[in-house]
Amino acid sequence: MRGLFFVLVFTAAFLTGNISVKASSSGIISKDLLEIDKWLATQVPVSKENLLKNIHPAGTVSGVVVASPQTDNPNYFRHWIRDAALVMDVVLKMQNRAVSAQDKKALSNLMMRYMYFSIENQNGGGLGEPIFEVDSKVFTGPWGRPQNDGPALRAIVFTQWAHQLIKDGQIDFVKKYLYSSDWPAGTLIKKDLEYVAAEWSYPCFDLWEEVKAKHFYTQMVQRKALILGSQLAHKMNDHGAADWYLRQSQQIEFAMRRYLPTSNAEVNLSSKQKGPLNRRNYISASVDYTEGLNSKYSNLDIAVILGVLHGEHDGFFSVSDQNVLNTYYQLVSSFSLLYPINRSFASMAPVIGRYPEDIYAGTNFNGGNPWVLTTLAMAEYSYKLALAQLKRAKSTSADSRKIVAAQRWLETGDAFVQRVQLHANPDGSLSEQIDRYTGYMSSARDLTWSYAALITATWAREQAQRELSVQLKNLKK
Repeated sequence: MRGLFFVLVFTAAFLTGNISVKASSSGIISKDLLEIDKWLATQVPVSKENLLKNIHPAGTVSGVVVASPQTDNPNYFRHWIRDAALVMDVVLKMQNRAVSAQDKKALSNLMMRYMYFSIENQNGGGLGEPIFEVDSKVFTGPWGRPQNDGPALRAIVFTQWAHQLIKDGQIDFVKKYLYSSDWPAGTLIKKDLEYVAAEWSYPCFDLWEEVKAKHFYTQMVQRKALILGSQLAHKMNDHGAADWYLRQSQQIEFAMRRYLPTSNAEVNLSSKQKGPLNRRNYISASVDYTEGLNSKYSNLDIAVILGVLHGEHDGFFSVSDQNVLNTYYQLVSSFSLLYPINRSFASMAPVIGRYPEDIYAGTNFNGGNPWVLTTLAMAEYSYKLALAQLKRAKSTSADSRKIVAAQRWLETGDAFVQRVQLHANPDGSLSEQIDRYTGYMSSARDLTWSYAALITATWAREQAQRELSVQLKNLKK
């Protein structure tokens, strides 16, 4: 409970209506905030609309998902394998949630276009390539490669889609384009799974594209891809491959023990790095440093929380895992004091960055900023933890404390969402970063992943609220 109290300090005066939030220094953002439900009622549709605008925008070939429409300083008008997969996972869920046949068909067409473009990526670039141009050509500039989370994330979204297509009687389509047992692998999911199964134990660049090592985030999503892929392979009568994928996922589980805290752990990734060696009680983001930036002395990174959100499956490193919780608490503690804008709004939930030593600010390397998607990841985590606690409650008076604790986590999630509301542009647009001094949006505008993060956080909130309503009704019986 100490950790819960620590996080909930900024939710004590939870908002129930419109209030004005202002900072003492001139030039710092200030605005009237709406009660969270009112804000989300307008922000979610805006986020969905802006997300969809970044799929096959003007000047791109069919199936492209641009990271941002911004073309310079920085140029994000490209297709990142990782970002695209996370965005299209949202599109797939939007399709499942759609009510009208017209909306379902439109979203299904987007999945189809993304599939054809992904097949072209595989055939024309290589599975470890992180970026493709909007004309489908591989990006050949200097970059951190390979990035092996992309094929895993892509396999996850297409495997989920394949299961739905099979359920709808389209197994022939799945065999033709998504998964067949032919060898060598010739279909989209099969190629990605074979790559993941063969490459998971090797160093690659992390999701921030800065450090080549082995990464908690990457291996979490690789494990999930292989487990889901194994289930699909069995369904497609590819039993030998199914068993192979499952064995590899089990080996990943064993290997991931290295990210856990130890009694005398070195925080540094390797002796090649300079900096202090500290004891830690949180999950390390990376091990076995090979090359890239070597300034991440703490090895504390929001990538761990993102790994849990994107890769958790069947309870492995769940949101309730104490090591994950400790990482969450440490992130809150570190970023609360790091950014001037957090000190300016000390009564609110802090905005969260990538990792404490970050120096990338989008347009320069003069010091890192908080990000929209990382702050929303903390919100989504809080909501999912609330849901997990509610599901464990037995809905009796003896478990009322668990329900109260879950309510507090819901409020914590709302506090992080409300902090994003403070910094969002008046029209609801969300950029990549938030200026650490002024609180205004900065770096790439209309970041597609930012919109995806807002949507998934809202869905997690809805799930937790529904479960809470059920539990409270049961308590009254």
